[in-house]
Amino acid sequence: MSTRELDSQIKSGQLARLYLLYGEEGYLAAHYARALSERAIPSVREFNLHRFSADTFDLSKLSAAVEHLPLMAERTCVVLQDIDPDTLKAKEWKEFLALLADAPASCVLVLAFTHVSYDKKSAHWKALIELAKKSGVAEQFAVPTKRELEKWLAKRARGAGASISAAAADALAEACGADMNRMAAEMEKLAAYAAGGEIGREAVDALVHKNIECSIYDLARAVLAGRLPAALETLGGLFDRKEEPVVILSALSQAFCDLYRAAVAVSAGKGQADLAADFPYRGREFRIRNALRDCRGLSEGYLRAALDRLLAADHQLKSSGADSRLALERLCVDLTHLRKRGIAG
Repeated sequence: MSTRELDSQIKSGQLARLYLLYGEEGYLAAHYARALSERAIPSVREFNLHRFSADTFDLSKLSAAVEHLPLMAERTCVVLQDIDPDTLKAKEWKEFLALLADAPASCVLVLAFTHVSYDKKSAHWKALIELAKKSGVAEQFAVPTKRELEKWLAKRARGAGASISAAAADALAEACGADMNRMAAEMEKLAAYAAGGEIGREAVDALVHKNIECSIYDLARAVLAGRLPAALETLGGLFDRKEEPVVILSALSQAFCDLYRAAVAVSAGKGQADLAADFPYRGREFRIRNALRDCRGLSEGYLRAALDRLLAADHQLKSSGADSRLALERLCVDLTHLRKRGIAG
């Protein structure tokens, strides 16, 4: 999450002509697009700041905005958000690249991708990144690590007039599924509750609604402990929140995949660092910790059998008109009974 070059340019006001903000963490792309536009155009924004989205994109209007002379300001700024390069036709794409390459020095162009995923294999993406590196700054935002999130949350808390304990920061990241947009919103609420004091774990547990990923781990733990009533209650809560059955099943399957990976890692003498290196857990290290904790006493045979049941349930949900809630309830019963039978590895 090192953004020293961007931070330095925004602080000094010495901005490049072209910025490409992309990657896995859309929150940071949106944050820096906003910060760059505010630094480029601190005033008279209605005349000098131009925005385009996928819905409003028009190449001729974009060209006019880029060539527009500053009015009572040093420069103009054009922000393009989520204009997927792979949707542009050959002629349009060629003109688009030429426009970016030949933009006047009086214009700061910001291309921010907050919801469009970067395609490493795309020729258009490769050309766009190459151009941005040549003409300005190409910043790829990876999902922050646990430590980076803790530092960011501590900074957000200070900015809101409070502080946050390490345990509370960890709990907040887990409850929000490492969603930085949601964490930022929740922090405002928690800071107001703390009233200038420290935000503790108890406040997070009481005030922050768990996301589906976190709730699914509660469901998985109840199943593994043989607490069927608790498992069905958690499942009912997810349906009450209008979560899609397929989404619930997908998240539960992921939880059991985590458990299987952890069990195999433990049997091979591996640990958290090895799992983090081999699988995409960056920013979601809590999933590894949960899995390593909960896989104790679970045989690989049980976990393989559980994954088979989950696969069968997925096929049932997607290929029949079965009652989805009933199907998931039966799955919970099946997984609980399977656990009680203690299938060997």
